[in-house]
Order: sequence, then structure tokens, then C-alpha cells
Amino acid sequence: MTRTLHDVERWFLDMDAQTMVYRYLACKDVPSEVVEKAIDEAVAFGRSHHRPVDAEIFSAFVDTFFIDICHGPEWAIRKNDGAPSWIC
Repeated sequence: MTRTLHDVERWFLDMDAQTMVYRYLACKDVPSEVVEKAIDEAVAFGRSHHRPVDAEIFSAFVDTFFIDICHGPEWAIRKNDGAPSWIC
């Protein structure tokens, strides 16, 4: 299956972030559900800030969702044991 970014996604992801999307989907090192969730969040973030999301922010979304989905939130909390954390 080939994934194409929609107009709204292209509008709120800069060219470097769009390149990262296709790279993540092509190499399959990151589950597609993580990439899709990161795209959704990046678009929402871009809309709220009225500007496209760059590759650095998009990568941060991917990292966050990868930890959540693949390792679970408990792993992220244990990893940052010394740091204060908010649990809602």
C-alpha cells in the first residue's frame, strides 16, 4: 500500500517533515500506526500555531508515540525516574 499525504497534511508539514514521513513509511523501522499518529498530531499542532511543523518537531512526535505504543507509558516513566512527571 502506498501512502500519499493529503493537502492539509502537506500544508502543515514542511518539506523536510514530509520527507521524513515517506522515509519512516518506506524503511518500516517505525510501525505505520506510530507514523500515522505523529502525522495527525503534527497537523493539529501546525493548525494551532498557524505554521507548518518542521522535521525536528515531527521527529519528536514519532519518538513519543513510538515509546508509548511499543514500550508502554510505564517504560517512559521508569526511564525518567529522577525527573518530575505528570500523570493524568
